[in-house]
Amino acid sequence: YGFAPLTDREGERRLMIAMARPAVLDDALSMPKAAGLEVVDIIPAPVALFNAMQAWGWVVPEPVIYADIGGSATEVAIGSTDGLMFGRSFPIGGQMFTEAVAATGKMTPVQAETFKVTMGAVSRADETGRAMIQVADRWLAELSACLSIHKSAFAQPEAQPRRMILSGGGSELNRLAEYLAEKSGMEILPVAGAPAAPNALLPGKFKVDHPARFMLATGLALSGLNVGPVN
Repeated sequence: YGFAPLTDREGERRLMIAMARPAVLDDALSMPKAAGLEVVDIIPAPVALFNAMQAWGWVVPEPVIYADIGGSATEVAIGSTDGLMFGRSFPIGGQMFTEAVAATGKMTPVQAETFKVTMGAVSRADETGRAMIQVADRWLAELSACLSIHKSAFAQPEAQPRRMILSGGGSELNRLAEYLAEKSGMEILPVAGAPAAPNALLPGKFKVDHPARFMLATGLALSGLNVGPVN
């Protein structure tokens, strides 16, 4: 990664550049190509996440961390009403919690996933809960690395986020938000609790029942419609 410190010159604009190796893109695009789909745009996931959070009503004047915990990775965006400041991804998602449950409880992956979403909890109360705590600690370590990079580019105290909004299917894991708040000292809220949520995330569409699971997909759609704040 690299950055250039912002100056106070009037009219200066901030640009975020994302790059990926061709081999990575070829692998990611193989599935839509096999389905006969034509790819017309590639949008970095943190940008899509920020756009969805803006539509949902969670973008506020002070910097906030937006973290979408997917199946195999977490997308991180930091931004405010002034725009997107930082974006990054790291390879820890809900699948790693499932693998921890499977190894500890001697379950198959399918059994572990069912147990995780129905009975599991990030808790010190039992062995599987403690195994998930170890994954949560690794997740926090990766997030801390992201925040260190952000701070190296935006050193001002007012640029440091003190609140995190969680989305993604992995964010619905029982007691995960409470544990992350306890360990990080930050206020951590689920995206479904947004106090200013609009009637629709997409133009002409009703509000979804489970917004946490669809924020990233919604952000990609907003970007595709060219109605997101960041493009």
